[in-house]
Amino acid sequence: MPRHALSALLALVLAACASGTAVQSTPAARTTPAAAPPTRVTETSSGYVVNLEGDDTELRRVLDVPPERVWSALPAVYQALGMEAEVRDEASHTYGTRRYSQSRLGGMRTTDLVRCGMQGTAPPATGGHRVRLTAITRLQPMPGEKTLLLFDVSGTAISTGGTNTGSVPCISTGKLEQHIAALVYAQAKQ
Repeated sequence: MPRHALSALLALVLAACASGTAVQSTPAARTTPAAAPPTRVTETSSGYVVNLEGDDTELRRVLDVPPERVWSALPAVYQALGMEAEVRDEASHTYGTRRYSQSRLGGMRTTDLVRCGMQGTAPPATGGHRVRLTAITRLQPMPGEKTLLLFDVSGTAISTGGTNTGSVPCISTGKLEQHIAALVYAQAKQ
């Protein structure tokens, strides 16, 4: 098909879609458009990483436990998972690690805790890579003796062979956050 004919066909289809008749609905049938997902932009040495997060329920949890009990439970939880704390700031209630590079974490494969690179629905892009995790938990007091847990779980995948020396950014699957929250809750309730 000639290029100008294809352009004309595309313009015709778009015009037909845009000129459709408006449908009036009753108030009960109207829906509110969904809010745009939050966006997180991170600058890296090779450019920018843009993460669109449709549902951030994996990034935060509210526990029905006072903050001081949650704070005192965090070291035992991180230790049980096999992570040494490199970040421990009592003033900001921030606890965690930035350099976890073991292949397993709390009985889970580290590569199952993050999605790396352009993986999409394809097999994990972490094959042939070593993953270095960042797992930071921050606490915020809430009314009614509750605690908001905020998580920052991410990482980089670094090639274990070949000539590729670059790293691939990784984002959380939410599994580690769920696991940490459950362990913290159990530990803090003792």
